[in-house]
Amino acid sequence: MRHPAGWIVPQWPLPAGLRALCSTREGGASRGAYASLNLGDHVGDDPEAVTANRTILAQGMQARPVFMHQVHGTGVAVLTRDSADGLQADACLTTEPGVACTIMVADCLPVLFALRDGRAVVVLAEGRLVNLAAAEGHPPAVMDMSFANQALSVEHLMKNPGLGRQVYAVPRELDEGIARLKLEAMGMHIDAMTEEQRAYAGSWKAGT
Repeated sequence: MRHPAGWIVPQWPLPAGLRALCSTREGGASRGAYASLNLGDHVGDDPEAVTANRTILAQGMQARPVFMHQVHGTGVAVLTRDSADGLQADACLTTEPGVACTIMVADCLPVLFALRDGRAVVVLAEGRLVNLAAAEGHPPAVMDMSFANQALSVEHLMKNPGLGRQVYAVPRELDEGIARLKLEAMGMHIDAMTEEQRAYAGSWKAGT
């Protein structure tokens, strides 16, 4: 595969003919808050830049990526060379050469599965929740913090009507305040992060 420097190629023992790739925000055409390799067409970026970025991705992996409308659920899209972008699903699979099961990542880690003979590939979008929940569903120990973050973020927006229509990070004091309350409720305490840990937590280059 030919791709921009910085893209991640996992060194996995994949079957012959299968390849995996994780792009980063490097090597694209988007500008401003979307710089530079934004692949999402639903976040307000210039449509022409998104199209150019998706072309860069396809050329870099030498396959046709199929972009889904990713939703939480049990839907699985079976991808072929003729599949249109925008199929609503939370996972996808293909048995056709030259077709890339494509997942856009925000805060959840996708999981890739493949048959040993290489005849099929399956990708789950919500891998992090799969890892945490196994067969027991979304554990309350995780979801209570998620819902608290969402509720307090909405409250923050209501209290600050001057905020413009754009993407904002959750205020650090809200995020860390929820974490501290959670630890206190569990009777746990943590020490301060090292500089290396702070750099990792604040960087998108290492993934989520």
